[in-house]
Amino acid sequence: MIYDNWDMFGAACPCGIGFESRHARAVALRTPGGKRLVRAAGTGGGGLERWMTGAMLEYGRLGRCVAWRLEELVVRLTPLVLPLGGLPFVIQLSLRLAVFLALSALAKALLPERRRWHGAEHQVLNCLRDGRVMSVGAAMSEPVLLDTCGTVGGFWVNFAGIAAASLIHTPWVVVDALAAIVAASALQVLLERCWDKLVPLRREQRGLIARGLVRVGLWYQRLCVAAPRQYEIEDALEALRAVQDREKARRRKR
Repeated sequence: MIYDNWDMFGAACPCGIGFESRHARAVALRTPGGKRLVRAAGTGGGGLERWMTGAMLEYGRLGRCVAWRLEELVVRLTPLVLPLGGLPFVIQLSLRLAVFLALSALAKALLPERRRWHGAEHQVLNCLRDGRVMSVGAAMSEPVLLDTCGTVGGFWVNFAGIAAASLIHTPWVVVDALAAIVAASALQVLLERCWDKLVPLRREQRGLIARGLVRVGLWYQRLCVAAPRQYEIEDALEALRAVQDREKARRRKR
């Protein structure tokens, strides 16, 4: 789990948004009736998305959970299992990458809610980083892109998996697909563990290669975020304040 320099990590789901510090976490969800529900806990340090999933299921969002996870599986796995064996590497790589980007764009068009909450998460974190008063107006004037978001490294994780799949060729299509999934999963674990060393969180510490990786990742991130509505910014602020309140209470007890 990578935290930013402000000791805060965020995540978005199809019906809400969450934040997590090393010692606390909170999520603001929209119930099926449209009511905001804020849930907080005094433990943090990892697992925010799993905790959000549990909260969604608790409040009747099974359909949203299934759609969320299916979307991620389809976008990630479809380019890996395309039966392109025998084609030259460059052609395979180009076709698989094109499918990955097309599916990402399609998911944004069909399932925009998560992208809006994702954008709200970014705007609130950018507002926090800039040291501004945490208000709806201030947050909405911030950029919707965030260079420390997991989607930046996530693009390169998916690209590495696509490249590996384009190198694998056996006489059996099913074996090709399974080998591609295994190789992509192994590369994902490796790259996620060393990403913070390749691309430091602090911008001034990044070299030319790191800046290039971030720039391309941010281009892809545009398919993963959308400009939020006012109530989504309000939900983000409520979740962030819940985390901050728990952090303040913990420090007072020390």
